[in-house]
Amino acid sequence: MIIVLGLLWCNVSFAGCRDDLDYEVTAEDAGGEKLFYVIYIIKNNSKNYIKIVETNIKTASKDIIIKRNENKLIKPFGATDIFHIRPLEGYNKDLAKYFGIICEYSTEKTYDEAPKKKKQRENTGYGSESSIPPVLWGVIFVLGFGIVIWILASRGKAINIKKTKTGTKTQSAKEKISETVEQDSSFTRKIARLKKLYKNGTLTKAEFEKAKNKLLKWNAF
Repeated sequence: MIIVLGLLWCNVSFAGCRDDLDYEVTAEDAGGEKLFYVIYIIKNNSKNYIKIVETNIKTASKDIIIKRNENKLIKPFGATDIFHIRPLEGYNKDLAKYFGIICEYSTEKTYDEAPKKKKQRENTGYGSESSIPPVLWGVIFVLGFGIVIWILASRGKAINIKKTKTGTKTQSAKEKISETVEQDSSFTRKIARLKKLYKNGTLTKAEFEKAKNKLLKWNAF
């Protein structure tokens, strides 16, 4: 059996939003169980945002049998249903006489203000999920600047190392040539040693030719 309970059954505590709501309760008995479920049907007739804070069931003397926190927001000109199944399980259902709600206006009080705030957030970007706080931008800038300095310093160090290696190689080649000239008294052995240094990469072609010409001059005397 379905029972529709109008405002005469409803003990409504509205705190200032009474005139903005239409409110009724639908209750059903099923399988011999009284008040098997209860539905609060609430309609908002204004441009205000209204929050349903609490629903409750009271006795004839207005004592609360049971209450439940809701925090259900109804948009301007909107409606909502609040469903309870077996709300009075374990209680004396015969004592239930009034079905009440408690409501309040939300912080976004009017239909005009809420979209305006939303549009402002979209235009500025601040407060949206994709926005980045100014402090985070500062951290990103500092980190980026540090990375650039590190890269430049690393490149400079690599160039210096390359120059040092090149100088060392040139110096080593000159030392090898000098050793070849000093150690080998035979012209043939000197030429053979220079060729060996050239083939294993110790001497460049230009260095080899220069050293060979120098030996040829010395051999001519």
